[in-house]
Amino acid sequence: MFGVIFAPDVEAAAAELTRVAHDGPIVLSAWIPGGPISQLISLGNEALGAPPGPPPFPWHEREALERLFHPHGLGVEVEEHLLAITGSSPSDYLDAEIESHPLFVAERRILERHRLDGDVRMRRLSVLEAANEDPSGFRVTRRYVVATAS
Repeated sequence: MFGVIFAPDVEAAAAELTRVAHDGPIVLSAWIPGGPISQLISLGNEALGAPPGPPPFPWHEREALERLFHPHGLGVEVEEHLLAITGSSPSDYLDAEIESHPLFVAERRILERHRLDGDVRMRRLSVLEAANEDPSGFRVTRRYVVATAS
């Protein structure tokens, strides 16, 4: 398993996936953008004044995947699913992400250098508290898709 959704050249990634699949199905999963977890990422970029990058390939959209895999003779099916992301509290969940999620680990050093880490953490915590679905702990429901190209 690898992070094909981060591939800079999606056409080359689709060609390689098709090549190594050996006539078997290609199964991908991708988050559907939006919601509080997506906001956490945006807050760090905004605090640092990072210019927005190009829009990512929409790995969650059936039509985009069909255009990508059709030249390789593959059809695409997409199913939406839900995942409950949980923790003992919004604060504990956020702290665990800051300590272990590769994106937040890399970002933390930059935020600390600019003395923005405390402000960004507070803003992120506010997002999680507002979105929390479990007043006795922490839960947010995240939407994602499983796409099969065959």
